[in-house]
Amino acid sequence: AQRARRCGQRRMGAFCQGPRILIKAAECMLIYGMKYNDIVDLYTKYAGDWGGNSTIYRFDAIVDGRVVKSVTKAPMTAAYLDVTPYKTTLVEDTSYDVGAVRISALDENGNTLVFSSEPVTLSTEGPIEVIGPKVISLRGGMAGTYVRTLGQAGNATLTLFSPSLGEVKIDFEIRI
Repeated sequence: AQRARRCGQRRMGAFCQGPRILIKAAECMLIYGMKYNDIVDLYTKYAGDWGGNSTIYRFDAIVDGRVVKSVTKAPMTAAYLDVTPYKTTLVEDTSYDVGAVRISALDENGNTLVFSSEPVTLSTEGPIEVIGPKVISLRGGMAGTYVRTLGQAGNATLTLFSPSLGEVKIDFEIRI
């Protein structure tokens, strides 16, 4: 409200975010002959309409007339843990073996939730253990951990749990 008062009126508040936006607005007025109200309407429709209807964007990469990749940006409605182990077969020979595990918080469109800092609890079953803390926090929506063998062959499981992102189990095979 204080920022809106400094800008003169609430409708103009969208352009009180910095000189770059004002410069772009001036360019649109000078080059394209747009009116100020049209620029404000476009800005509030596509970028700054807090509390209004959400806009969904889909970006397609096209090569030789074919869509080779699509990325959808939309308000998040569901989130989950994406866990990718570097390898799931660990071989203990003259020393223990270590496997890296990448952890990400993703939305329903596969976008990384870069503002997520959720805690993730790590637990193991079988002949492996986590190297490092058993509870980690995501940073930038991502984290990582390592598991190591314990000198025994068999099957093992790493379980990752976050209260808001769910649970994921990764199975490992340990060979000697």
